[in-house]
Amino acid sequence: MIDNHGHPFPAGRQSSYERNFALSTIPQETCHVHSTLFFQMCNRRLRRTLGLSENCSLEELLKTREEMLKSDRKGYIDFLWKDVNYTGMVADIGCPVSKELLTKEELDEFDCEMTGFFLRKVNRIEWVAEDVVEEGDYSFEDFTRLYVEGLKEKIRREQLVGLKSIIAYKTGLQIHVLSEEKFRQGYYLYLSDRGSRKYEKIFRDYCFCKACEVCEELGIPIQVHTAIGDSPMLDLQKCNPIFLYEVINAYPNTVFVLLHAGYPYCEELGMMLQQYGNVYGDASALVPYASIAGASKLKALMEMAPMTKLLFGTDAGGIPEQFWYAAFLFRSFFTDALQELVDKDFISGSFAMETAENVMYKNTVKLYKKR
Repeated sequence: MIDNHGHPFPAGRQSSYERNFALSTIPQETCHVHSTLFFQMCNRRLRRTLGLSENCSLEELLKTREEMLKSDRKGYIDFLWKDVNYTGMVADIGCPVSKELLTKEELDEFDCEMTGFFLRKVNRIEWVAEDVVEEGDYSFEDFTRLYVEGLKEKIRREQLVGLKSIIAYKTGLQIHVLSEEKFRQGYYLYLSDRGSRKYEKIFRDYCFCKACEVCEELGIPIQVHTAIGDSPMLDLQKCNPIFLYEVINAYPNTVFVLLHAGYPYCEELGMMLQQYGNVYGDASALVPYASIAGASKLKALMEMAPMTKLLFGTDAGGIPEQFWYAAFLFRSFFTDALQELVDKDFISGSFAMETAENVMYKNTVKLYKKR
């Protein structure tokens, strides 16, 4: 299984174990986290995998994993991932959303931990744009030049296979493709009042459009965060993937990879994969964070989506168990869905096997093959 979208997880940034089971920057009470299905499901499986009694305490489970991590961190990661045939990822190295970016040392550590696994990388367009603006009040033309050059230099220097946008977190997915003159006016208004959400939206829409042009020119895809994410930084009302209608139509030669299954807007994403040749999508974050919803929402995605455009993904990045359990859960849910279709004589066994191979790894390899 090859993950379309994961994140580095340096040891020095490990938060509490429970923190990794809640998609929120708001501290959650431990008792509430423990009562979620995701937490219970993952730890029940982890007890079995580590050879512990299913009735052993959480304290004993956490002590065992901590000892294994301290004894041989790389060995523990390899053990878990090979248990589910998780063979690597396309990593977003521009995390976290807070812009407390990973250091070179942390990225080097991640590279070492990924030894023996498939690894490709993407990085975020927002940091390039923000860095240029913070350097000085450039003219619109100079900003555009420096921003585009910055994107291309980042792609070259970091050997990226694609770009990534978190505009959903910033101003939402309803991106407007304006005339150059209107973008120019909006840019100067933004420089004059950077606290204005109205002007910021014009600025970020422009940066997204220029990134689409760069991706088209270089023949690489752009990953786009959609739907589910960390509250309260993300306004879910602005994150339905269908809001990308205007920009996708404006850039038919740019390949868009819409992340997180569009959850909870999975049907919308499935329709977009069917209707647009340049749109792909993954199931990251839906599986495992949505727990049992993964079973029904994967079927919702499958209703219309071509199986050559749907990708396995995790959005994991806090602890190695996230990648491991997401791979286990996705395989379970997806296998059940395909088996049900075979049993009902809707599809053949050979098509089911072909689809499993495509979604779990071949589609991702093909999508990023140019790099």
